[in-house]
Amino acid sequence: KDVGPVDFGHYMGLYAYNQYEGSRVQLGFRTNAKMSKNWIIRGYGAYGFKDQGFKYDLQLERIISRYPNPYSMAGIQYRDDISQIGTSYNYINNMSFYQGGNNGLYNFSSNISTLLMLVRQQESRIWYQRVFNSGITGTVTFQNIRTSPLFPVYFGDAFTIFQQRNYSITEALLEGRFAPGEHYIQNGNDRIRMGTKKSIVFDFTYTLGMKNILGGDFNYHKISGSITNKFKMSTLGFSKIYLKVGKVFSEIPYTLLEIPRGNQTPFVADNTFNIMNLNEFVCDQYIEAYWHHHFNGLLFNRVPLLKKLEWREVVGINMAYGNLSEKNKIFNQNNNFTVMEDVPYFEADLGVENIFDIIRFDFLYRLTYNDDFYITNYERANPGNKISNWGLKIGLQFSF
Repeated sequence: KDVGPVDFGHYMGLYAYNQYEGSRVQLGFRTNAKMSKNWIIRGYGAYGFKDQGFKYDLQLERIISRYPNPYSMAGIQYRDDISQIGTSYNYINNMSFYQGGNNGLYNFSSNISTLLMLVRQQESRIWYQRVFNSGITGTVTFQNIRTSPLFPVYFGDAFTIFQQRNYSITEALLEGRFAPGEHYIQNGNDRIRMGTKKSIVFDFTYTLGMKNILGGDFNYHKISGSITNKFKMSTLGFSKIYLKVGKVFSEIPYTLLEIPRGNQTPFVADNTFNIMNLNEFVCDQYIEAYWHHHFNGLLFNRVPLLKKLEWREVVGINMAYGNLSEKNKIFNQNNNFTVMEDVPYFEADLGVENIFDIIRFDFLYRLTYNDDFYITNYERANPGNKISNWGLKIGLQFSF
C-alpha cells in the first residue's frame, strides 16, 4: 500500500503461524521514488505471541547507477528473526517474473506451516551488485550470521563448544549470473527481471567460510551452479528446465550443508520438491533437476467444455540426488537426518493451470523413497512427521 513516500506491506507477511512463535504478525515498509530515487530504506517488524519475542529487519540500499550505464547498487542490512534451516532470506529484492508466480506464495506458506527445525539468527551483511548490459550480473557479499538452533543439534568432538548449540559463521560470497538478452523493467526503485526469450541462464555461487573473523567458527568452501532454460515447441507448448549442481568441500554442521527444499504446505511452489518433507535429506555434493512442460491447452482444447474454460495442462518431474562424505557423517553423526542411497529422489507432477486465469492445481506423486521400510524408519526417527506418497496442492501464478 502506497502512503506517500513510503510503501507498507507485503500483505503475504501480515500473519503467520509456527510452533515456536505461535501466531505471528508482521508489518513491513520501504521508501519509494517519491522520497528518493537513489536511496531505499526497507525493513519489517514482527511479534510472536507464543514466544513473546520481537523480530525485525532493517536495511539501507543505494542505487549507484542506472541504464544506459551498467546498473549497480550497494546495501547494508541487519536482521534478527526466526528462520528455517535449508532456506535463506532474499536480501536483494530483485523481482522476477521469469521464475514463476509461486515464489512469494511459497515464502508465505512456509511461515504458516508446522516447521520442524527453526533457528534464531542475527544476520549482518553488506553487498555490492553490478548488472552489465551484456547480461552479466556480479554480486559480492560479506556477512556474519549468528545462529541459535531451537531444536537439539550436536557436532563433532573437536568442537565441544557447540554442545551449547550456538554457532557463528562469517562468509564472503561471490555470485555471477549470465543471462544474455535478459530484459528488465524499472518500476520506480524496483528493478523487475522479465527473463530471456531464448538464451540459457547460468548462475554461479562460491562461498568462503572464515574462522576467527568476527567470531566465525568454521573454515569451509562451497560451490554451486545452475542452468535455467525455456524451450518453445510451437503447438506442443513449452518446457521449462532448472538444473543445479553443487559441492561442499569441508566438514561443517549439517544445518549449513545442502538440504533439498521440501514442501509440507497446501501450496505448490517452483523449483521445490513439493511432496518431499522439510529437511528430509542432507548432502554435501548434489544434483537437482526440475522439468515441467506446459501444453497450453493442446488436449483440453479438443473438449468443447474445457476449451471454453481455457484450462491448460502441465506435466513435470523433479529429481534430487546427493550423498554425504564420511567426514561430514562423522562430524554430524548424533543428529537425525536421512542420507540418500544409490537411488535418486523422484516425484511426478500432473497439473491444471489457468483456472480463472491465475489458479493452478497439481497432483503430485512420490516415485522413490516411498516403500514401507523407508517410511517406517523415517517416521520412527521423526515422531509426528509422516510421509505422504501423493498430494493435491494449489498455486497462484501469472503466465507469460
